[in-house]
Amino acid sequence: MIAPYNCVVVANGRFPQTALPLHLLHQASVVIACDGAVEALDKAGITPTAIVGDLDSIPSRFREQYADRIHIVEAQEIIRPDLDRKSVV
Repeated sequence: MIAPYNCVVVANGRFPQTALPLHLLHQASVVIACDGAVEALDKAGITPTAIVGDLDSIPSRFREQYADRIHIVEAQEIIRPDLDRKSVV
């Protein structure tokens, strides 16, 4: 049996469709959404622990719904695409 990951970082793009990655996402104790990935997580019934990014691709309803877990990356920090800025611990 595969042990659940403690933390999964989800980028905005193609969301997992197969059983194993979906299972790992549902079992993770921490799920971090990069910007607009929060929309795919919501559709999958997964609540992110944190949302990081410049908020350029997050619909306003999610900004309001998850205001307590959003961590904004300031514009001057944006050098590379969203996923390149994130660190996986």
